[in-house]
Amino acid sequence: MEKRRQSEIEGLRTDHAEALRQAQEDRDQRLKEADQRHADEKAGLDSLIADLRAERDEVAAEAAELKATVTGLRDEIKEGKLSNMFSVSKSGEKLIRVVRSVQELASELDETSRTVTGGEYSFFDQIKDQRDRDTVLSLAAGGQGHTEAGPDGEVDDADVPDIDDAKGE
Repeated sequence: MEKRRQSEIEGLRTDHAEALRQAQEDRDQRLKEADQRHADEKAGLDSLIADLRAERDEVAAEAAELKATVTGLRDEIKEGKLSNMFSVSKSGEKLIRVVRSVQELASELDETSRTVTGGEYSFFDQIKDQRDRDTVLSLAAGGQGHTEAGPDGEVDDADVPDIDDAKGE
């Protein structure tokens, strides 16, 4: 019986050794698989990090380009404003020259009207005193054409607007 026991013990040792060997092989296999998964994940993460760094660099380059564009546009706007101010200034100068020319012409017209009427009619006085449209239109109608002289060469007073009527007095 002792042999049988010894043989059973030996069988158990063999089974135990086989189970231990099998467990070690399973453990080694799982370690290899875990190492492979870890290496694959690390490679994937390294690739992702490289992609993200490249994307960051692209975004930084694009941001720098946009910043340069914004700076350029601001400079263009400043130049445009200065140019516009210069243009407006030139236009203002032209307008001032036109206004002065009109003032000179009005002064000449007033002088002429006073000379022709012997000082009785002033163009400025008539324009300044006019408030209603009818009076202005009657002055304009009277000033557009010439007054026709009668057969004897004299102007009929009925054709000339009355200054007092024009003032509304």
